[in-house]
Amino acid sequence: MKTKDICEALNIKRHQLRAWTDALTPYSKQTTHARSARRFDTGDLLFFATVQHIEKKFGLSISVFAKLSQCIYDTVRSPRTINDHERIFLDINSQRCFITDTLYINAEGMLVDIAPVKKLVSGFLGLTPTQEEIHFGLAKVS
Repeated sequence: MKTKDICEALNIKRHQLRAWTDALTPYSKQTTHARSARRFDTGDLLFFATVQHIEKKFGLSISVFAKLSQCIYDTVRSPRTINDHERIFLDINSQRCFITDTLYINAEGMLVDIAPVKKLVSGFLGLTPTQEEIHFGLAKVS
């Protein structure tokens, strides 16, 4: 994926993506070469969509994101069983975050529903709904 693909998926301008890549780890620590376009993958799209969602929903500043970005990056890219009710718990004070499927966390922090993020990314990638979401019955295929 190229910069224009990420911008198109998230409906943002290039300068917004550049601000994120300049300030947020791991992107801010990567060396880039002149006249060489940065490449992204679907995990990067998921990360930037998560950042955008949290920024819009909670108004976190880029400086707060800079402290949590590596944790968010590792969390959204970690292998796991897909769950429709996934949330990311952000503990800003200790700069920790983790995936949870419960609303009951015995700690102070932010609980972020990432269903809208997954829907946005899946829609952009053209992924089809799961079999149980299809509105017609199963048919035998031979």
